[in-house]
Amino acid sequence: MPSLSRSIARYTLAATLLSLLGSVSAQVGIPYVPPEFHQDVRRIQGDKIVVCTWPLVSPTAALDRAVAEALSAVLLIDVEIVEHRSETDLSSDEFFEDVYVQLGATCDALAGVILQADAFPEWLMPTRPYVVAPYALLVPGDSSYESLGDVPANAIIGSQVLTEGDWQLLGYITSLPEDRRWRRFPYQSAEMMANHLANGVIQAGLIWQPSWAAVAQAPEVAALGLRTVSIAPMPAVASGVGFAVRSNNTFLRNALDVALEAMEAEGLLAELAAAHGIAHVSP
Repeated sequence: MPSLSRSIARYTLAATLLSLLGSVSAQVGIPYVPPEFHQDVRRIQGDKIVVCTWPLVSPTAALDRAVAEALSAVLLIDVEIVEHRSETDLSSDEFFEDVYVQLGATCDALAGVILQADAFPEWLMPTRPYVVAPYALLVPGDSSYESLGDVPANAIIGSQVLTEGDWQLLGYITSLPEDRRWRRFPYQSAEMMANHLANGVIQAGLIWQPSWAAVAQAPEVAALGLRTVSIAPMPAVASGVGFAVRSNNTFLRNALDVALEAMEAEGLLAELAAAHGIAHVSP
């Protein structure tokens, strides 16, 4: 029978994990993780770093892996890639809880992290982006729309919640005179938005280009006959994707930044993005 102290320890760990990150900006309680997490050093693994990817939920999963693999030649070290099979949504608070545990137990760096201002807890530090991808307007293939400006006022425009594009769309709509505004409808997934657009529930949808690229080739989505057009006259919006490391691991973060800067300058990042069907705007 477990001792009282062990029972208390287990209860404390469970309670702490459940309370982690009520919002991404909240202070976190720290559950038990290996001691090196709290020290100003990285795990000693010789000439190797471990990068975790999130293939079940990241819209840039294939590119995440390709960039991580390319790092090996640039940094002159071995890069081991671990596929974390979690289905936790990247925009949820639970994602950061999962990240906390993975960085303590498995990974030196996480790939596929969407870089949004003020979106990271104090224990997590992002790198520079390895891709900066724009937002586009998804419209029916047989419509006459060539940009957001062609969509009539009071039409319903879908948008994925908790994204940079959604926040910018809301701001842009409220800046317009009331008689020229669209109505915005929130979505959790690109697939649902695409289906509602094809069925006439909404008239257009603001979507991040990698999110669309990740689902557009599926037969059921391709059959919908949708296409993307410009978001003008709304200002251009883009979101970057990079790695993230523990905030005390500045050595690794700096090394990754230098490597990514060199890959950007050589055109390698743009080449990898294009190979995976993702538009890349230089940071």
